[in-house]
Amino acid sequence: MPFSDDWAFRDCPWCGLRDAQMQHLALNLSADRRGPTPRYWSVISCRRCGGAILIEHTPPNFPQAQLLKVVPEHGADVRVEHLPDDVRKYYEDAIRVLEAVGAHASHVDEKKARRALQFTTQVLRNLFEIPAEPAARSEPEPEDEPE
Repeated sequence: MPFSDDWAFRDCPWCGLRDAQMQHLALNLSADRRGPTPRYWSVISCRRCGGAILIEHTPPNFPQAQLLKVVPEHGADVRVEHLPDDVRKYYEDAIRVLEAVGAHASHVDEKKARRALQFTTQVLRNLFEIPAEPAARSEPEPEDEPE
């Protein structure tokens, strides 16, 4: 049993639909791996956009269902790593405003606001994440100290 119906009530990480009951696509799928115990997954989807959500959970024979992992994570689409602190503060404020106001404001079109946020997220990732990766690879290896 361990897929809990409570897990089907969530925000959609794809379209932003809030507190929705997701549709069950497949429950308690077993994925073999090295070692004695397989991993167990269930797949649900948003009724509005059809976006799939993968949930890893405890095996069906466990006495109590426990959620282990959700893919994609809520908020992963707007997360930017390696932001300077002063930029991070403004960016997080903007995300909070979008989530708080969103569809409740008559002058804000939620779809356009989400697209603007996704564009801003990409720009920030390009500015602060991508340049750091080549720089990290091009740093000289520390030389061995003479004995």
